Amino acid sequence: MCSLYCMIAVLTLVNTSKLFVTADDVCGLGCHTVKSERISDTEDDATITAKCPVGEVMTGCSSYSPGSGHGKRDGEYFGEDDNGNTVCVAINGGYGTGVYAYARCCNWPNMKCEYVKGNTSTSAEDDGSFAVCPHKINCMEAMVTGCSVKSAWKHLSGVKPVMPDMCQGYNEGGSKGVIAFAACCSAPGLECKRIASVKSGGDVGDTTKVKCQEGFTMTGCNARSPWLVIDGAYIDEDDNCVAFNGGNEKGVWAVANCCK
Repeated sequence: MCSLYCMIAVLTLVNTSKLFVTADDVCGLGCHTVKSERISDTEDDATITAKCPVGEVMTGCSSYSPGSGHGKRDGEYFGEDDNGNTVCVAINGGYGTGVYAYARCCNWPNMKCEYVKGNTSTSAEDDGSFAVCPHKINCMEAMVTGCSVKSAWKHLSGVKPVMPDMCQGYNEGGSKGVIAFAACCSAPGLECKRIASVKSGGDVGDTTKVKCQEGFTMTGCNARSPWLVIDGAYIDEDDNCVAFNGGNEKGVWAVANCCK
């Protein structure tokens, strides 16, 4: 009788163990970058979008203008398509060569996200636009997972997350203002932090990158520079946040959100 009971108990434990492994595989966090299918047109204010597959949430939005130099982008923001789906919208600036949009898409169990638009900054140099997350989403604490910034006048000094729940966009002197946008998400046990790279070189096309520490997943990426020389940023296939300098013998920093 004891032998039979022990055998049933062992089989039960083995089967339960397999169930837990399967559950971990299904519920494990996975994020990837979705790039717009093509580059935008080169007209001023031309837009292009990227969106996440069905069943995934967008945690970050960034853009990149290859070969433009001198920051000829109007930035990017979280928007909606005609069907109400969240999209990452990238905006080309005057005399720009076109932009790509990059959406960061995650399969995170029970994650809910909202997208917040900040105030329009003043025209003063380095004045800020602040997009502040709600205190809670789906009854759980909301954290910022990605930041974006846009301006109709190209004068972007970048954007950075202010942890745990805000994005700050920076105006460049001479502009009429910028608007910051925040991806605000909640999930059981969510923990996020900000990391930044070293400064890039000063030539057009010089890059700098940063990677999340082990145990964290990159959910958002953008760039910051007080010198109006940002050509964009995105998360590459190796999960690096890569920022591109626009020249002027200055440099940029890559700034990323890392969550677990």
